[in-house]
Amino acid sequence: MAQVQHQVSIPSTFVAVIDPNLCVAYPVDLTCTTTETGFLVTDVNDNAIFNMKEKLISLHDKRTLFDSCGHPLVTIKEKILTMHDQHFVYRGAYTDESELLFVVRRSSLLMTKYNIFLANNKKMKHPDFVAKGLTIYSAKSKIILAKVTHEEKDENKKKFKVTISCHVDYAFIITLLAIIGDIHSKHIDYQFENQLVHDNHKPTSADESEEEEGNEEELKSEKAKKELELKKEKGNEEELKSEKEKNELELKKYLINEAEHHEDHVHLITMIKHFLGNLCYR
Repeated sequence: MAQVQHQVSIPSTFVAVIDPNLCVAYPVDLTCTTTETGFLVTDVNDNAIFNMKEKLISLHDKRTLFDSCGHPLVTIKEKILTMHDQHFVYRGAYTDESELLFVVRRSSLLMTKYNIFLANNKKMKHPDFVAKGLTIYSAKSKIILAKVTHEEKDENKKKFKVTISCHVDYAFIITLLAIIGDIHSKHIDYQFENQLVHDNHKPTSADESEEEEGNEEELKSEKAKKELELKKEKGNEEELKSEKEKNELELKKYLINEAEHHEDHVHLITMIKHFLGNLCYR
């Protein structure tokens, strides 16, 4: 009798990018805490699961995610001199191209959407996964892989909780959240510094008073200038009218004088006088 071989079916949401052993059959709740020196991940019992420390090397910002035993899981390398934030994630502690796992690219200038491309997605035209807002999901099936459920902030650290769906590699999710959180913090710091510079250049109340007085004087001067221009235009119109009347009067006198020397054209003289009389009174 032939032995029946049972095959374990893999669910459609099975996502193992870093370590398939971290894909469990139940949802996982983790807490992520970011500080000035690193990034710590704990479970519901407050046991350390992952931690991350960063180091700066030339033009690339490198960070490594370690498991609870101190073994390096992945290394994140940021390409700083790019139009959009790009992070390359490699297996282990090094950044050999052969160990590339996936790439995270910010697709929105508003920092609300990130596309994730697996290493075998060479053309990178369509993402394999998408992180939008507080949710990470499959780009093709739209199935939610993880979601940030709670967030706390204070002066020295930031803490948030994330729920990861069953059969999803939670090291992969934590790495994505670390990258997105880092991008957000850098842009927020930049915006905050710009706001400080803007605030420091704001005028004081005394400066504002002087500026307002200066604006009032400028408006008065502009108004006086316009009034003077109107007076000049009016004066020019009066001058032109007076000049016109003077010329018409001289013309009238000249024509009457010429016409009176021709006594045989009495009718013509009468018409000219009548015409010139109407012309002067227009």
